[in-house]
Amino acid sequence: VTGVQTCALPIWKDGTVAYTYGQYFDPNSQETTSCASKDKNQAVYWYEKAAQLGNDNAKSALSALKN
Repeated sequence: VTGVQTCALPIWKDGTVAYTYGQYFDPNSQETTSCASKDKNQAVYWYEKAAQLGNDNAKSALSALKN
């Protein structure tokens, strides 16, 4: 589709993409995208998805957000 920006990301089996998506929402992260505004609840959601898939970075980021 021409002129339509999509920001859908697949969730890889190791949680890398879910972790990256969490970073976009994380108010503590410098990662940005035009598709997402900083939102702690959304960051927690994506970090939890990534952590469930074994991503250690997500586990650390999740811990930092919850403190």
